[in-house]
Amino acid sequence: MLWLRIKRKIRMSANIIMNPVNKFCLSINGVQFESDVNVIGKIWIYNEGTIKLGHNVKIRSAEWSNPIGGGTKTQFQVMRSGYLEIGDYTGLSNVAITCVESIMIGSNVLIGAGSKIYDTDFHPLNPMFRYGEASDIEQTKHKAIVVEDGVFIGANATILKGTYIGKNSIIGAGSVVTGNIPANEIWGGNPAKYIKQVPKV
Repeated sequence: MLWLRIKRKIRMSANIIMNPVNKFCLSINGVQFESDVNVIGKIWIYNEGTIKLGHNVKIRSAEWSNPIGGGTKTQFQVMRSGYLEIGDYTGLSNVAITCVESIMIGSNVLIGAGSKIYDTDFHPLNPMFRYGEASDIEQTKHKAIVVEDGVFIGANATILKGTYIGKNSIIGAGSVVTGNIPANEIWGGNPAKYIKQVPKV
């Protein structure tokens, strides 16, 4: 018990040092962020587009900061002309985001450890353009993603291109999501399907 408390204090002390380092990392990578952003661990960023982080965004990016995420880190990959915006009081744990077009994540959203959000297929679906002499990465399809306020995305979920998730909805752990999910609903599975309404207070 004593050893666990000591380890916790060491980690908290490390974060006091690392948070300014992470803010410097955000700055040199062209990320627009509020002063109260909090990053635990080391974030990985590739940014050729636009990244905006709102007030009190909390990012966990280390296996020790959230063990259920495994050994992953939080990674932001925003390509040229890509636009990624994360709203106020939103929390991410060891999440990988790739944005080619647009990913809009609202306020008070929780994104579980190991989740992935991609607005692109990465490679053309048509085999004519995927390999061989006629291969053409420009034929890759991508489509904007919107995650509304108050959404809870469970651990290891995958959110694919063109997805819209309505306000306060819940995505079950390990789900693969594409298409439109209305507000105040719980969806899960691969592919994700309707389960039930979000319980009312």
